[in-house]
Amino acid sequence: MNNNVFESILLSKQLQQKKLLKQNRKRRALISTRRIRLDTTYTNVSSTSSNILDEFTESNFTPSNIYQHILTSDIDNGRHDKSNELNNHPIVHDSLSELNNISITDDDDNDSYIEAYDSNDSDEFNVLNDEKYLYENFDYNLNSCFTLLNQNLHNWTNISTQEFCAKLLRLLRDAKICKSQTDKLIQLIYSGLPTPNNMPKSMKQILAKMQVQELFSKSEVCAACYMNINDHHGKICSTTGLKNINIFDTHVKTAFLFLLNRLWSTIKEYKQQISLNTNNNYNDIPFNILYRKMVKNMKDKEFISIMLHVDGISICKSKKMKLWLLSGVIIELPPHLRYRRCNMILLSIYIGTNEPKPKPWLKSCFFQLHQIKNEGVVLSNGIRCRVLFYSIIGDCPALKMILEFIAHNGYFCCFYCYIHGIHVGGAGGKRQYFYEDGIQLRDPTTYALESIKAAETSKNVYGHLGRSILHDLLDVPLPYSIISDYLHCTLLRHTRVIVKQIYKSLSPQQRSRFDDQLRTQKFPHTFNRKLRPVSDFAFIKGTELKNLLLYGLLPNLLPYLYEERLGHIALFVCFIRLLHGKKIFGEHTSAKAKELFIKYYENHGQFFDNVQDFTLHVHLHFDRLFDQHGSLCHLATFGQEDFIGSVSKNFHGTRFHGELITYYYEIDFALRNIIQINDPSTSHGPDGPFDQAELTLALFNDINQHHLMVCSCNKPYQCIQIFRRCMVDKKIYHSLIYSRRKSSVSYFVQYRQNQYDNCFGKIKFFFTINNENYAVIENHEVKTKFSQFFKSSSYYNLLAKTIDYFFFVLCTSVSSIQCVSLSSIENYCIVFENIHHFIVTPLSIDYEHD
Repeated sequence: MNNNVFESILLSKQLQQKKLLKQNRKRRALISTRRIRLDTTYTNVSSTSSNILDEFTESNFTPSNIYQHILTSDIDNGRHDKSNELNNHPIVHDSLSELNNISITDDDDNDSYIEAYDSNDSDEFNVLNDEKYLYENFDYNLNSCFTLLNQNLHNWTNISTQEFCAKLLRLLRDAKICKSQTDKLIQLIYSGLPTPNNMPKSMKQILAKMQVQELFSKSEVCAACYMNINDHHGKICSTTGLKNINIFDTHVKTAFLFLLNRLWSTIKEYKQQISLNTNNNYNDIPFNILYRKMVKNMKDKEFISIMLHVDGISICKSKKMKLWLLSGVIIELPPHLRYRRCNMILLSIYIGTNEPKPKPWLKSCFFQLHQIKNEGVVLSNGIRCRVLFYSIIGDCPALKMILEFIAHNGYFCCFYCYIHGIHVGGAGGKRQYFYEDGIQLRDPTTYALESIKAAETSKNVYGHLGRSILHDLLDVPLPYSIISDYLHCTLLRHTRVIVKQIYKSLSPQQRSRFDDQLRTQKFPHTFNRKLRPVSDFAFIKGTELKNLLLYGLLPNLLPYLYEERLGHIALFVCFIRLLHGKKIFGEHTSAKAKELFIKYYENHGQFFDNVQDFTLHVHLHFDRLFDQHGSLCHLATFGQEDFIGSVSKNFHGTRFHGELITYYYEIDFALRNIIQINDPSTSHGPDGPFDQAELTLALFNDINQHHLMVCSCNKPYQCIQIFRRCMVDKKIYHSLIYSRRKSSVSYFVQYRQNQYDNCFGKIKFFFTINNENYAVIENHEVKTKFSQFFKSSSYYNLLAKTIDYFFFVLCTSVSSIQCVSLSSIENYCIVFENIHHFIVTPLSIDYEHD
């Protein structure tokens, strides 16, 4: 009895195991069949699938159509039946024969299982002749094929692999994740995605997917003899302590091609404005003499012109390693786009411990630049674009390096004239360049001859130490194409020195009050940097000095300096304000500015000690730069300095600086050149009010009379709409009812009631009536002229001609409430509050790089 029981149990267990093995075998056979049918390594399968996918469109894409196509296409074409080839394939046939008419169903718990039918019903399983199987399984196979074609990340999302990789790359760059950790993060993301998926498994595959190209070629140069290391032939230079120099040259034609394809429509639009001579009041580079002469023979040709910039920066605190960069900007871009990082082109990188010599460094780069100058660039639309080279801009040390000129503390160091200079102070003293009348200017002919003589004799010839590599490249001859940067000469050098000397002359109590005034000064919301107290000048930025010089210096110094010294400083402030923005006096603007500076230069030694250096002398030529090239706001290097700073930070660790910098730049360059139609950073909303508010009784009382004048309806609460903010000429203005404005003063504006009157006030709110837009402004009347503060100064007559165009003294109380059209609003204002009056100054230019 016991034996029968045990035998029955054993037999039952064996049957159960046999059944499970059979089910598992059939499950594996089905999975294997699906994989083989989708595997493109088999010629027959891949050719069949490609023919199917090529001949079906969205209009006839149904399983029945595809099924009929599979059954008839091979017979119609007179070719061998591919379905038989598929089933007769040894691997496919073995797998299919094991299935024995398997059907896939789902139970109530949505768990899949395999139900096996009687094996005697059919000995073979023919996939292509079983329509039921095709309908059940073809959707899965076809969806897998189209997922590969559409490149969705996986079957359960609509995001494409391309879009996901672009977002992932942006995240990795914004988070500044180092190169060694990116693959680990990618593997982690990959492990969390459903399979199958199309996500690349490594950073290398992502870069290939995003078509990130290698933009740089590296060369290693001996720091002693400047020969390529590969050309040494085993010879070792005797100089010790110098590390080899790494040079990374951009593939110029590739970089220009990508950049121009992205920016071409914007360039064409601005060139149309240039040809029509619109926006000439802003005195941009293309509206001035030298640019016009350069392009006069290019009327029927497509072209762009490049302004070159060179500068160096330290990249390590513990080493003397420096990075030097040659970059360029496209002059035919509008000024507010020209100096953005994404629109500049990097041409060459030098990394070494000593200052570069221009010819060994830039030999390969300039060969490519000459080539692109001669051949042009063929864009994706088939247009051949010529490339011109307009000028070179930089600070004095960078310019003297690339121009092969004497340093700015030597004799005959001026690029524009033959001033000699005087050494004062004995050993350890300084070169001083006192004001001289009738200084002889350099011209292109003598400049070229003197540089050739210096190269032949290896001697200093009126400041020349050799012939510059720029002579043969620039389309505007030297020295006219040399632009001294006002960021370094005016702000970081001269302004910084004179402010520190003035601050030193104040008492400790006055210094404290002066610092507090600077620290608490309010600006419009467009200012990213405000004012820094003089006690923190060790960390001051060029933008902060610009805001101090143009706007905050004179109003804040009024209580502390006597009128003669304050008037002398006002000469320099007005000189820079005249040359910085619009042509206030038309063609006479530069002449009035030079008149102010000459007086300032002549009397400089009366108020400041030993600061009549080269940076002060260079300002004597700013009026010519204004007439030949344009306003100072277009000739600064704020954008280029920002660019070189961002490039120099693109590395992690203490080695392989150049390789990492170029690696990350290539990624950034590829991401920037992905065209995004709805990019919010490049689009502006339409002019007009927005951010609607509720019409209250207090607000209605301010505009009731105006409503009665312009509208005859008797339902004002339905006719009038109130707004907190407004866009006028692509600038956003706030109002007093906008509670989120914080400390900004974007509500204080300059506006006009008629063609000549300058009015000032606070915008209370914006409103619309009959589709017309208005602003309610609390008007502050002009109390007196700002020049009255300098009435007892010997500079009064000179200052009165200009300073009242920049600074205004207003009453502190509101004189009236006015409803004005939005077109009457002209500019933001910066307000300096006092117990007895307000001092306001309009912005010089609102689109300069901040």
